[in-house]
Amino acid sequence: MKLFVNTMALFWTFAEGVILIYVRWGFLYLKNRKVSQKSLVFSFLLIFFILCWLMLFGENFLRGFLGLESAFRRGLYRWGVWDLFCTVWVSLEGLIMLYVIRIFHVLREDAGEGKHPLKTGEEKEEKGKWTAWAIPLLVVFLGLLFGLLEYGLLSLAKEGVVHSKGVTRISLFYIRICGVFWILFEWVVAVYGIRAYFLLKRIMEGKHV
Repeated sequence: MKLFVNTMALFWTFAEGVILIYVRWGFLYLKNRKVSQKSLVFSFLLIFFILCWLMLFGENFLRGFLGLESAFRRGLYRWGVWDLFCTVWVSLEGLIMLYVIRIFHVLREDAGEGKHPLKTGEEKEEKGKWTAWAIPLLVVFLGLLFGLLEYGLLSLAKEGVVHSKGVTRISLFYIRICGVFWILFEWVVAVYGIRAYFLLKRIMEGKHV
């Protein structure tokens, strides 16, 4: 059962990564930017393979090094890996959301050409530019959130303040926070994705008139 759950989680992560790569490609295509996706693909594959190793093989390989014979330390490791998975998972969904918003802004400008003749190229470029800054900020924020959680848990465990039930409750609370973010991001993707679809449909119909 554990192997099945871990495999499904990894499959879901891989699917999210592929969606992100294609959504970013769509944005670059619309902007006519010839930017290589190699760094994004390499970064995602590296993170994905690390996650695969930690979830499927890490516990056995690190058992002696981390003292995972202890049930408490084993619990710390397993919850830490799941916290990492949720952080990566939400990060991918958040990046997809930001690129869908950027695609929507590009399509809105294309659909509005001729209706707003006073708009300059610079004004168009500024529209929705905040999403470019939001991309690294989102990754840094979620990475810091995960780092602070794990640092706090390990510090409390070292001092003997928290025990197995405490680790479980804190980790579940963190996972629920990630779930709230994921639901929020999914709703934003749905709303902007539908709006982008209708904009694209209008643009394509206009070209065939």
